Amino acid sequence: MPLGSGRGRANGHLRTNRIYLYHEGDLDSVTDLKLSGIMERYNEALRVARKIFERLQAEKAHPGIGPGRFELKHPMYVKIKFNKNVAPLSGRNARRRTRSVSEHRRTRTVRTRPCGLESNCINRALLEECNPKSYPAGESCKIQCFKRKQYPALEAKRI
Repeated sequence: MPLGSGRGRANGHLRTNRIYLYHEGDLDSVTDLKLSGIMERYNEALRVARKIFERLQAEKAHPGIGPGRFELKHPMYVKIKFNKNVAPLSGRNARRRTRSVSEHRRTRTVRTRPCGLESNCINRALLEECNPKSYPAGESCKIQCFKRKQYPALEAKRI
């Protein structure tokens, strides 16, 4: 908590050039006796620090309550190493549906060009290369360009 002197500003009794950690038992050193100006400012700073400390402890005890607090917090970031392909449901749990002609053509192109532009590959959406060991398409996957060192045809032009 900042301690010190300063006049003519809001919170003028606090200066930010000296910062000390406030611990729970620090308010015990405050006395009500008439002391010098420095000690009075020190005691006032301890009282302010105590109020802030109590408010922060109350916010920690009830994290959803308080101004500017959101009840839903974002989950911690976890890097996904690779995506595991999961086959669609089959058997009794799968719904039967009729395929249209356009859908049949699309599934045929997906089989010939797995992870192509028409496929719903999550790795393609996330701009990741598929792992040929865990992916059902194996080596025929179209988004293993860095591994195969396949780059688009480019030529340098002078402007």
